[in-house]
Amino acid sequence: MLRILPPATGPLFLRYGNLETLVLTKCDLRNLENFPKLLTLRQLDLSDNSLQGSLNYLMPLANLKYLGLANNLIADCRKLQPLQVIDGLEVFMGGNPFLEGDAWRNKVRSYGLKVAKEGRTWETQRVKQEEKKEERK
Repeated sequence: MLRILPPATGPLFLRYGNLETLVLTKCDLRNLENFPKLLTLRQLDLSDNSLQGSLNYLMPLANLKYLGLANNLIADCRKLQPLQVIDGLEVFMGGNPFLEGDAWRNKVRSYGLKVAKEGRTWETQRVKQEEKKEERK
């Protein structure tokens, strides 16, 4: 179990300067301190962890289009506010405590984020992208 990314994580990922997809599921991550600045990252899946803290560490990921945060411990939708700096970001949040009721919807919309409560998963997102690639050929 990782719980927190070690400070040495940044240099490790520098080797992968063109990394577009990163999956860190079921690692028991509790916060994203020391998250590397992966500027080419387009898809990040942090589902099934224990995240509940700040998402500020993801703000530098300007090319991020998909963020999986399902099944974490995010109890307040205001934790998503820092993500509003990432244009076109789609966030999958199913299984987080703040989703009870509908009060979160308007708040999240004000951040300009597309947030899916349920229905799509990392796997369905990946399959849809593969299908789009095949259609372009």
